[in-house]
Amino acid sequence: MNTEQGPEVRRGPEGLPDARLAEEGAWLANVSDEDVENAIKEVVGKLRASRGGPAASGAGGEPEGDEGWSPFVDALDLAASPARPPAVLGGLAWRGRVSVLSGAPKAGKSTALAQSIGCRLSGEAFAGQTVAPSGPLALVTEEPLELLAQRLRVYGVGPGHRGAVFVASPAHGVDRLVDALRRSQPEVVIIDSFASWAVAGGCESLSDPAVMRRVMDTLRTVAEDGSGVLVVHHARRSDGELADSRDIAASVDMIVTFDAVDAQLDRCAPRSSDLRLLSYLGRWPQETVVFDFDRFDRRYTYQGNWAGTP
Repeated sequence: MNTEQGPEVRRGPEGLPDARLAEEGAWLANVSDEDVENAIKEVVGKLRASRGGPAASGAGGEPEGDEGWSPFVDALDLAASPARPPAVLGGLAWRGRVSVLSGAPKAGKSTALAQSIGCRLSGEAFAGQTVAPSGPLALVTEEPLELLAQRLRVYGVGPGHRGAVFVASPAHGVDRLVDALRRSQPEVVIIDSFASWAVAGGCESLSDPAVMRRVMDTLRTVAEDGSGVLVVHHARRSDGELADSRDIAASVDMIVTFDAVDAQLDRCAPRSSDLRLLSYLGRWPQETVVFDFDRFDRRYTYQGNWAGTP
């Protein structure tokens, strides 16, 4: 018996002999290096065009055959149709943006926040806006979790909403929380409060601009993944402005102020009136709204928009 083995037959990834692979890929023999280079240029040109850049570029990065392209747009075109991102939490948070909810201590921010979460899940409007949730909400809070659960139950968050609201403590650390948020990508992220988040991020002083920018950058990173990020922060009692406001205000897209007001809609002490004004200052127009607090139902009733200046 002939025990001599013939030449080994090499096989491709699907088990086909090289001869078969060569036959099926014979057309490659007619493809020149120039054809490959031109094909690469075409793909790169399409990618550039899809990103708003020139379709092709030559030496020195100058566009070839697209001399009319410019990175500039007319400012009046932008002003005529300002970008208004979709709301993901009625009147408080917007997709892919960072907003801050500011108000005096005990003005009712936490109550309004819990009610807005309940409205989001039930389909009710809050601040005149109704949203259709397409993802969960993540809440990072320093509030004792059992008290938070009780507060949310008052506004309708119950067993039927399992998987819709997740909570965590800032004590886990900013790096771990950001990593978890970026992996899970909730539709809404609420940070209550900014001070606790900053401390968890290693910030020893809220007056240090470099540290504050680094803390705000962590929130911007989460928003760039598509989440609407809302940060809760106290206002100064003296003038109602954001505490440590310079770096925070410069880093957010919308400042939402929750003020107690009297019958003339002038700022007043929280316990002096049940009227609340939700006003806005940011990168797109947003109308100020008025609430009336029902002490029996513990709910804010939307009274409509207000065109004046808070």
